[in-house]
Amino acid sequence: LCDVVNINPSVYFPLSINEMTFIPMEAIDEEYGEITGNYIKELSDTSGFTRFMQGDLIWAKITPCMQNGKSAVVRETLNGYACGSTEFFVLRCNKNKIDVNYLFYIMHLKKLLEYATNFFGGNAGQQRVSKDFLLNLEIPLPPICKQTEIASRLKEIQNQAKQLKTEADIILRKARQKVEKMILGEN
Repeated sequence: LCDVVNINPSVYFPLSINEMTFIPMEAIDEEYGEITGNYIKELSDTSGFTRFMQGDLIWAKITPCMQNGKSAVVRETLNGYACGSTEFFVLRCNKNKIDVNYLFYIMHLKKLLEYATNFFGGNAGQQRVSKDFLLNLEIPLPPICKQTEIASRLKEIQNQAKQLKTEADIILRKARQKVEKMILGEN
C-alpha cells in the first residue's frame, strides 16, 4: 500500500481561507462508506483535528468504527480542504498508480477489516489499528484502467442495493399502514 499511497500526508491550510469542511466520525455512513453530513469550521478552530483534502480517503483506525467500515472518499469540500476526527488515517493516492475508489472498496472489505483487528494496540476500550498495518499491507494492484472498471461496477451494484432498500422500506411502510388500518377498523 505504501508504494502507491501517501499515508497521513502533511496538509497545510492556506491562510487565505477562513472556513473549511469538518467531517466528524458520525458523519460517515458505515454501510455505504459515504459522508452523510459535514459541517463548517473556522480556520482558527481546526487545530488538533486530522487534516485532509478533497480526493483523500479517510479510514477509521479506532474500534469499533474501523470494524464497522467507517471510511469514505472525501468528495466535496469547501475550498478543497477539510478536517475531522483524530481517529482517521488519511490515504492520498498516487493517481497514476491507484484509483481512490478502487482503494476505498479494498479498505472497506469485511475480510480486511477483520484482519486489521490483529494490529490493534492500546487498552481494551480505546484500541486502534497501528500505522504499521497500513505500511505493510499488500493489496491486489491491477492496471489502473482495470481498477477504475472494478470500482465503477461496484458503485453500480451499490447504487442498485440502495435503490432496492429504498423500495423495500416504502413497501414495508405501506404494509404497516394497511395493517394498522385493518386493526383499527378503518377502510
